[in-house]
Parts: sequence; C-alpha cells; structure tokens
Amino acid sequence: MSKSQKLGFWSIVLLTINSIIGTGIFLSPGSVVKQVGSYAPLAYLCAAGFAVILALSFASASRYVVKSGAAYAYVEAAFGENAGLYIGITRFVSASIAWGVMATGVVKTVLQIFGLDTNSFALVTVGFILLMLVLFIINLFGLKVLEFVSNISTLGKGIGSISHDSGRNFLLVTA
Repeated sequence: MSKSQKLGFWSIVLLTINSIIGTGIFLSPGSVVKQVGSYAPLAYLCAAGFAVILALSFASASRYVVKSGAAYAYVEAAFGENAGLYIGITRFVSASIAWGVMATGVVKTVLQIFGLDTNSFALVTVGFILLMLVLFIINLFGLKVLEFVSNISTLGKGIGSISHDSGRNFLLVTA
C-alpha cells in the first residue's frame, strides 16, 4: 500500500472512536438490562474481565508466532494445521453471524427513526440489501470514501453523544 493510500492519523483516531461507540454500545445496553436487570453492571464487569483475559492471551501468543492470522496462526502453531483450519472456519462463521446481527440492528434502527415497522421481514430485507449495496460501493471506490464516511460517522456519533449528555445535564441542573 502506498503512502497516499494509508489512513491519516486523525482518521485512525476517529475510526478507533467509531469502533468504541459503534453499534454495540447503542444496541446492547437495553437488552442486557432487560435480561439481567440490576445485575447489568456486574455483567459488564465480567465481560470486561473476559475481554482483558482474551487480549492478554492474544498479546502473549503474538510474541511466539511471527505469522499473521491471529487465532488461526496461534492455534496452528500450537496444535497443527487441522486445528488451525477449524479455528479459521469457526472465526469466519462467527464473524459472519455477528456482522449480520449488527447490520440487522442498524437497519432496524434506521427503520425505527423513520417510523417504519421494524418487524416487517420485507422492509428489513430491503434495508439490509441497501446497506450491503452502500458498503459495496464504498469498498469499490476505495480508501478515500471509507475515510470520509468513517470520519463523518464518528463526528456524528460524537456530536450526538455530546448534545444528548449536555441536554440531559441541563435538564438535571434546572429541574
């Protein structure tokens, strides 16, 4: 990749922020609270603990394996090619399911914003196909479009979060 094709420093910063305040943070809290009630903070602490353990495991494994491929490369080095292939396929399937769930969540959120029926299979399917087409077009035109869309998306999320928090704090102070 040439220097002109690389993401800039601020785009990387915004992309990182985007991934942190992305779909999961907007879609999961309500269902977590609904399922575990007042134990939600404990559930999030447990999830954070498991994430730390996973991150430490990957960081430790990366010291011993120079080949790229993350979990696939680590398992292949430790247990052989067949186990590595199994992990690679499992990772592909689980990532496909996770991306499908997140894309469906995005489509249902957009439908809800426009006051449309989020339980309509036809609307969700058309929305999903449109989302995939938009992502395909972004991918087709390359890194500059991705950088622009990511920057705008992140700025929008940040402005939305700041204005929401400011409004909430204003209402709490004036109430």
